[in-house]
Amino acid sequence: MDTSPKYIQQCKDAVKIQKAWKAQTGDWVHGKGKHGETCVVCEVAEYHDPPRIWLPDSINDDCAIPYDVNEFIWLPLQDQWLNMITGRGHQKAGMLFRFMQFAEKNNCDDFSWEQFWLAFVLQEMNPT
Repeated sequence: MDTSPKYIQQCKDAVKIQKAWKAQTGDWVHGKGKHGETCVVCEVAEYHDPPRIWLPDSINDDCAIPYDVNEFIWLPLQDQWLNMITGRGHQKAGMLFRFMQFAEKNNCDDFSWEQFWLAFVLQEMNPT
């Protein structure tokens, strides 16, 4: 999982994707804790309205603190990127083939797979 500052910023800049996010247990997010600590891995509780992210308290290990989902940046995993575009009427196998074509045309050596998926999904969502 890419937790680099570059990927975090790219996800933050993908405003359309952040707004469409429906929090689920196991999602990766980035944000600040109540005591100012940076948190990268969080478990999202999906049964609260609005959804809440529960994090261990950095001061009291026996306590978890709820946070509003909107305080965090969602860091999608590769399968979540794929699901964003296959849910638009495309089959996974066909979309994976298109992704491989995209990879052949672009140099992916300087990017993580999550960064590469982000670029591909943004291209698919906003065709020119």
